Amino acid sequence: MHLATNAGKGLSMSALIENAHLRREEFPLTATTAYLNHASIGPFPQRTISALDAMNRAFGEPHILERSGQLSALDGVRAAVARLCGAAPERVAFTGSLGHGISIAAAGLPAASGDEVIVPHAEYPSLALPFLAQEQRGLRVVWAPKNADGRTDLDAIAGRITTRTRAIALSHVEFADGFRNDLRALASLCRERDIVLVVDATQSLGAVPIDVDGWGVHAIAAHGYKWVHAGFGIGVLVLSEEGLERIRPTHAGSQSISSDAFVDEQTLVWKQSAGRFETGSQPFTLLAGLGASISLLEEVGTQRILPHALELLDAVKVGAEELGYTVASSWAPEERSQIIALTTGSREGDERLQQALSDAGVATALRPKGVRIAPTFYNDMSDVARLLEALPRR
Repeated sequence: MHLATNAGKGLSMSALIENAHLRREEFPLTATTAYLNHASIGPFPQRTISALDAMNRAFGEPHILERSGQLSALDGVRAAVARLCGAAPERVAFTGSLGHGISIAAAGLPAASGDEVIVPHAEYPSLALPFLAQEQRGLRVVWAPKNADGRTDLDAIAGRITTRTRAIALSHVEFADGFRNDLRALASLCRERDIVLVVDATQSLGAVPIDVDGWGVHAIAAHGYKWVHAGFGIGVLVLSEEGLERIRPTHAGSQSISSDAFVDEQTLVWKQSAGRFETGSQPFTLLAGLGASISLLEEVGTQRILPHALELLDAVKVGAEELGYTVASSWAPEERSQIIALTTGSREGDERLQQALSDAGVATALRPKGVRIAPTFYNDMSDVARLLEALPRR
């Protein structure tokens, strides 16, 4: 299509060639669908399906599995997550979901009755609800309003800090329109005021670079079913050194204690690592899938994913605006992510638009600010062309 081709001239040929291979071999759904809905669910790569199947089959012969070394080999998955997040492997804990990871941080927050945590309005429920649950121990949630554009306002957050503020919790990338918060600036503010920073990274992990240690973020939690392509039921909690010291475990099990104390049920000796937050046996099958998916991200080059997605979205913006649509997402370089919202200006119009795209084989999602478009590394300009061809001129 003319619009898509001209708008996409900035894409490097090497990225297109590699994506063509990945599309064929790893994501066969691309033969029929322009899948631009990774902010909802990231499809399994074929290598992940194979890894899940192999581990499930291995459990059919557990006596052989135990001797094979397959289970201990999964320790490498923790190191892979650490590389994605800019942290050390010993500060990675596996969880069951975003809500699970945030709940660990919220419950373990050192706080007394009357202390406060600041949460922006319109956050994803799995970030906000765990802190609301802590109201039963006297923690108070203070809501920070969005700015006039409906985005997180750092000044509004700073203006709500008091001597009772113990934590700030927010998303790295916001689910509705892809607004990317400045975690480095927030972490600096939190250090100055001795506040714990807890971050929902579900919409960034696997797509947007994360540097827990470099930025000084105390804790990030994420679920693996979106940009990591690892499916439901496997998440991570990644802590800085200070975060590991300050966030306390509130649940215990056989896997959260030091191996030296394993045979003494009358003594509780926590692991020195983030493993203290893992109370039971690992979900080995899900970890095998997570490791396979991360191997693909690293094969592509994790630092290349966001620039590639941004170039595709540049093409979407040019073509969609020429057709009369509005992009309801920030285009400031420091605020952009791999997610945008495209709107007709009305909810009814957005509903019709999303349905028209679905009918044309373009997978997107309807969200409060419009039709959400969320490409990743294996998408290419053919997906952009198909999207633009399905947009009725306004």
